[in-house]
Amino acid sequence: MAPDPVTVVVAALGAAATSYLLTALLVRVALRFRLLDVPSPGKIHSREVPTLGGLAILAAFLTVLWAFRPIGDGDVTASHLLGLTLASVAIAALGAYDDLRGCGPWAKLLVQVGAGLLLFAHGFRIDQITNPFGDAVSLGWLAVPASVLWLVVVTNAINVIDGLDGLAAGVVAIAAFTLFLISLRFGDLVSMSPALLLAAATAGFLPFNWSPARIFLGNTGSFSLGFLIGAISLIENRKGSVALTLLLPIVLLGIPILDALIAVCRRLADRRHPFQRDTRHLHHRLLGLGLSPRAVTTLLHGACVYLAFTAYLVSILPKQHAMLLIVILAIGVVLAIKALQYAERGGSREGVSR
Repeated sequence: MAPDPVTVVVAALGAAATSYLLTALLVRVALRFRLLDVPSPGKIHSREVPTLGGLAILAAFLTVLWAFRPIGDGDVTASHLLGLTLASVAIAALGAYDDLRGCGPWAKLLVQVGAGLLLFAHGFRIDQITNPFGDAVSLGWLAVPASVLWLVVVTNAINVIDGLDGLAAGVVAIAAFTLFLISLRFGDLVSMSPALLLAAATAGFLPFNWSPARIFLGNTGSFSLGFLIGAISLIENRKGSVALTLLLPIVLLGIPILDALIAVCRRLADRRHPFQRDTRHLHHRLLGLGLSPRAVTTLLHGACVYLAFTAYLVSILPKQHAMLLIVILAIGVVLAIKALQYAERGGSREGVSR
């Protein structure tokens, strides 16, 4: 039975309020016990800032999700919620350890793959992929690596874009709320209520994360948010929305996914480790053009809102028209990248002439 809309609204408000209160408490705890992100080469901030903020979002999301179990009845079972809880807690623990002690890239990948397999075992999976010219194609045994790869890519994509105050949290909030609106458009309130709760919990955290941030997500938060939005996008896929399998979340998360993929290709081309950190991500490049951190965050959030609107259009258009819109969007992305490269070359020439 579908939940009462009032119940869903109360749950969302509860998630936002819980996240806000937990974040305020976490700021004090982090300062008291020196759980701080210290400035270092490659980081943009110049002062010590409390970290592990993602714990507040995850705790609020999971608490409200379990407390309002009616929104999880039916298509999303207790088994799904248990799998999501166990896997996301493992990812958060990985992020917390990395924030406090440091963790090697292969250890991170191993834990992420393990969490992905756990989710797959609890029903979060990609069973088929879109065929623009006919019926969807069943993946068979390839569903396992495809599902895990999706979760690993999205988890690390959100981690990559978490370089400016409010940026990653805002991107996830926009994407999660849009997934909820799309599900609402098709009357799938049960399956996608977790998306609304994630958007609400993230929104409750954002007042503390806007520039100048009072607390950072940390890898605890960026890993958790990436993993959760990746997992939630698979709930709808599990129900059989095969016309546009994964295309909607790919469009919604286009900026962080593209940034992460370009980073991996760049590092491999430079014969460096694909997980090695650098300062050539999209937000770094925009900062290099002379934009302020707030301007870059606003610009990228605006781009995410545009992609969210596009994803919504894709969800309501016939498949052939939707695929045409995707092609047009892809061309626009290529042109945007070329424009950024042109602006960077112009800035370099100006610097040389001076």
